[in-house]
Parts: sequence; structure tokens; C-alpha cells
Amino acid sequence: MFLFFLGFLGIVLDRFFFVFPHSSCMSNLMENSDINSNQRQGEVDYYNNDQFCLHSSDHPGSQIVNLKLSRPNFQKQSRSVKIALRTKVKLDFLDGTCVKLSQNSTKFDQWIKCDSMVVSWLLNSKVPEFSEAFLHVNFAQELWDELTKRFGESNGPLLYHLEKEISNLYQGSDYVAVYYTKLKHLWDEINDMSDVPVCTCPSIKNTQALDQRRRLMQFLMHLNDEYEAIRGQILLLDPLLIVNKAYSMIQRVERQRHVTNTTTVSRDVAACTNILSSTELDSVNALVARGKVKKDLRRSKTSKFCDHCQKSGHDTDQCFKLIGYPDW
Repeated sequence: MFLFFLGFLGIVLDRFFFVFPHSSCMSNLMENSDINSNQRQGEVDYYNNDQFCLHSSDHPGSQIVNLKLSRPNFQKQSRSVKIALRTKVKLDFLDGTCVKLSQNSTKFDQWIKCDSMVVSWLLNSKVPEFSEAFLHVNFAQELWDELTKRFGESNGPLLYHLEKEISNLYQGSDYVAVYYTKLKHLWDEINDMSDVPVCTCPSIKNTQALDQRRRLMQFLMHLNDEYEAIRGQILLLDPLLIVNKAYSMIQRVERQRHVTNTTTVSRDVAACTNILSSTELDSVNALVARGKVKKDLRRSKTSKFCDHCQKSGHDTDQCFKLIGYPDW
């Protein structure tokens, strides 16, 4: 009996330790989990920082931008390509920062693979007739330089075109938000074309203030005349507001006017509705009353009957055969 009890106790203890592992087992599992987590984090950091790394989702048939290159849109398309390659840590292959390695280097094959991948992405971002013309270009930097020479316009005509669009842009029937968005898009295009060097000297603040003042004047100049009052108040401020704050002020005024006009229109419509309803009600009441009188007269006539001539519509006191016909 004692041996049976010991055997039963052993089975219970085995199951207990199976369900609840020993602390050393738990610590081993946690250590393995931390190691795997660190390995995954290391792989992510490696992909995010190493320009020679290619992710499993990177393949030559990928289309990194939705905007296809055509002759007029090179400026916009090239910016989209640069943004996409920057996220993949491959932008250095375009400007030559990541120079071609020697064949003796251990990373030469990987450099060729990454550079060829960038070439494929560039070819996929163009319309087919343009892609076929550049199939024989070997390296990404050569392809990018060739595209810039062939499709990149001189900055002079394009800058003139953008400045002319800004001068001809008026608010018109657009909301303030739509007008400001169009204007800001043109400003961004001009900034993208202007290769202004990065400067950290104190005088950069004066340059930025001048640029903000120029944008503020362009924004206020072509607003509708209904914003003349708020425009005058903004121009009287010293120092002048930046264009974003001026836009916020004018947008609040537009929203307030919209609410006020909506309330006024609603009141006018309600008043007109009340007036029309009252007039129509009087007319209906008059028509109903008139019809009721006629109906009552008709009913009174049909209810009378003459016993002398045996006809309806009058009684014996009104019968002409008894009282005589009138002289008409």
C-alpha cells in the first residue's frame, strides 16, 4: 500500500512540473526570447542603415513610385524617386556618394547587385518608350545623369512659368483653403528647384523672414475684396505674421461668415415660409368658406319641394304659378 502511494505521488509531481516548469527552464525561455528579439532588432537596424542591404520585398520588378516619367513632369517625378530611394537607403547610388567598389573588395558583388536594383527601379518608373531608350546604361549614376541632361529643363523658363502662375492665381470662387493650397504647391515647386545651401549662421533668420514676407504679400494680394478688413489688420501688425498664421486668421473669418450667412439665410427662408403659409392659409380659408356657402345654398334649394307644381327648388310660398310671375 505504501509503495502504491509513493508511485501515485510521483505521477502527480511529474504532471505538476510539466504544467509549471522549473524556474531555470523559464529563465532559459526568457533568455532565448530576448536573443531572438535582439536578433530581429539587429536585422531591422541593419536594413535601415546599410546601403548594401536588400530586403526580401526588394525585387527588380518593383515600382517604387506611382508617377511615371514623361518629359513635362521630370521635376515632380525625380523628387518622388529621390524620396522613395531615401527610404530604402539607396539614394547614394544616384549622386555618386556610394562609389563603385574595386573588384577585389569583398562587397563588390553586393554593390553590383544593389546598383542594378536601383537601375531597374529607375527604368520601371518611366513610361515604356523612355525605358527602352535607356536599357543599355550600366550604372545608376550614369542613368540618372543621362535623365537629368535629357529631361531636366533649364531652371530659368520653369521658374518664370511658376512665378507667372503665382501672379495670375486669384481666389475667385475657391475657398480660402483651396486657394492657399494651390499657392503653397507653387511655392514648394520653386523651393525644390532652388538649390539653396544649408546655412546655420545667424543671418539665415533674416533671409527666412524676407521669404515669409514675400509669401504673405502674395497670399494677401489676390484674396477676394470681402477680406479687405482683416487684410488691413494683418498688414498693420508689427512684426508681420508668418503666412501660416495669416492663413489661419482669414480661414477663421471665412468660417464665421459662412456660419453667419447660413443663419441669416435660414431666418429669411423661415420668414418667407411663414408669410407664404399665412397667405395661402387665408386664401384656402376663403375658398373653403365660399364653397361652403355655395354648398349650403345648393343644399337648401334641393331640400325645398313645391306641392302645387310638384317641383323641387322652391316651396308653395315661392311658386310663381300661385303668386304670379314677376314683370321681368
